[in-house]
Amino acid sequence: MKSKFRLRIWIRRAHKWLALIVGVQLLLWTASGLFMTYFPIGEVRSEHLVKKKESKWMPKPFEWSQVTGALSERYQGDLKALSPVVIGQQLLWWVELWDGKDTNSFLYDHVSASQLMELGEGLVKEIATGDYAGPGKMTSVSLRQEATEGYRGPLPVWEVEFDDPTFYRIYISPTSGKVLARRSELWRWYDFLWGLHIMDYEERDNFNNSLVQWAALFGLLTSISGLVLLFYSFTRRDIPWLKRT
Repeated sequence: MKSKFRLRIWIRRAHKWLALIVGVQLLLWTASGLFMTYFPIGEVRSEHLVKKKESKWMPKPFEWSQVTGALSERYQGDLKALSPVVIGQQLLWWVELWDGKDTNSFLYDHVSASQLMELGEGLVKEIATGDYAGPGKMTSVSLRQEATEGYRGPLPVWEVEFDDPTFYRIYISPTSGKVLARRSELWRWYDFLWGLHIMDYEERDNFNNSLVQWAALFGLLTSISGLVLLFYSFTRRDIPWLKRT
């Protein structure tokens, strides 16, 4: 009888200290989980602000052969990939060449027979305008050399800002012209809470860090000890068929 009483006291103390250690994180897990399940992921990714793409034209077979011929004459290496890219009214080509060691990727303008090292601000504006379907107007275009709170991808990157109610920004690759990311105020809140949820407060992409593993272990022990204490709290008056000694 005394041993069971001591065990109960020990479990109660353990539960109290475990709850004290991990209680705040359990609250953050619940609050952030509620936030992330409330908002559809499509809304977080601003899919409703993306224009539906309609290809204006597709290159004809002879154009493909002309481009591949011009590339083979001008560049060394095997052609790994070739795809048309329409920017505004301009047809460019995304080229990937394999030299035996590395892949050289770039945009190619067949009309001028030139390789575009980096997209200029004018083409970036056309890409952003063709991608954005919201009510706002473009307010700034800047080439970022460092990561920002809303973007932690490859650098450098073009950042295009709109005076949208959602504080909308588009990030565009200066080499491929691809839209790498779309960010809104909702996404920034989601990203912040995601960092709290997985306990990766800087990069916010490591779900297997030791901190979250220890917190999960303590949370599990807290739940188990709480269930044990709950069991001991019942009496025969609560559940007549429950036998207690």
